[in-house]
Amino acid sequence: MIKKFALIIILTLPFGRLMAQNQPGEEDYAKGLQLYFEGYYQLAATSFGNAIKTNPKLYEAYLYQGNCYANLHQFNAAEKDLKIAAKHLKKNQKLEFAFGYLYNEMGNYKNAIPHLEKAVLLDPKDALAFNALGVSCQGLHRARTAIDNYSNAIKLDSNLAIAYNNRGTAIYENQDVDAASSFDIRSAIKDLDKAIKIDPALCVALRNRGLAYSFLNKNDLALTDLNAAIKCQNNNATYYLNRGSLLTTMHQYKGAITDISYALELNPNQPEAYILLGESYARAGSTQDAVIAEMKAYIMD
Repeated sequence: MIKKFALIIILTLPFGRLMAQNQPGEEDYAKGLQLYFEGYYQLAATSFGNAIKTNPKLYEAYLYQGNCYANLHQFNAAEKDLKIAAKHLKKNQKLEFAFGYLYNEMGNYKNAIPHLEKAVLLDPKDALAFNALGVSCQGLHRARTAIDNYSNAIKLDSNLAIAYNNRGTAIYENQDVDAASSFDIRSAIKDLDKAIKIDPALCVALRNRGLAYSFLNKNDLALTDLNAAIKCQNNNATYYLNRGSLLTTMHQYKGAITDISYALELNPNQPEAYILLGESYARAGSTQDAVIAEMKAYIMD
């Protein structure tokens, strides 16, 4: 399932130093940088690979090829490239950040933290590094430390929408929702409001604010946000599942069954979705369909 918190990585790339030295492989490296910034990670990786073939000592190319592979979720290739870069790029903040990003994407938050701690020590003004460190801490259920890191990121860059989203979700992500006070949830919503104001297309913030509203039983507001999140990203199984759950709560069982069924079409490997589907069928009075859904959940679990 998609996590409620998210990490965005943007690296400041060393155009000037490399171009000034006019090294072999420069043209492919520069092309790779341009493709990387445009989000064409596979094409960028190819360009960085060509640069490396021309000049195996162009160690920054290993760093950015590794970042491409991390974004493509080719984790073994990414780690291999970054380890090559690490043998030659000492005390390199971008490399530490890249390792942290990779391990966050892998869900290996324990390994990510030492690299991101080094990244913020090497550059205490890097808002994205603090945000990434918050993601690691949140992944390990260290909500308070995560919030502190997101707050540091926001102090450094007050327009970093993803940090507001992450801080808002950290307030309730790693605790028992029933124990969260309404004040905490309202505080989370304020952060999510800010994230959406900065970046109205931040789909995950719309979804998370919808969940926060649902915790306060403000179901109409929750539904509005979840509708907007699905409009923003209409192939996200988790968003449909969230809306289906909300519609079940609102006794709109036909809509709930439609959403949950579609969530399972997008991602069949969700036993919790079958449980929710069974609940919706049962409440709608379709006992046989409820039993079938619950049996599927049992088989998968």
